[in-house]
Amino acid sequence: MSEKKAKTFTCQVRVQRTTVEYGYVNIALTPDIVSGDNNVNAKKIVNAALVLANQPKMVWYPEDQKIEIHPEQQPQADDEESFDVDGEEI
Repeated sequence: MSEKKAKTFTCQVRVQRTTVEYGYVNIALTPDIVSGDNNVNAKKIVNAALVLANQPKMVWYPEDQKIEIHPEQQPQADDEESFDVDGEEI
């Protein structure tokens, strides 16, 4: 006698994983960043740091990772996959 398998229903939830990394950049204190009266232009330092951080040779170190429910729920695209455990309890 064959055993009847109960039909399994699913609910799909879109989740997101955010990985935070950090790195260091050194900004040269050139005359366009430091004025004649030795005042440092913080905005120019931040802008230069962002330019350097976008370079392909930038070294990044993992800091944190969190997984949470994605704030925008939408159906998956045809070319995306979905993970499940085939009806097993987690």
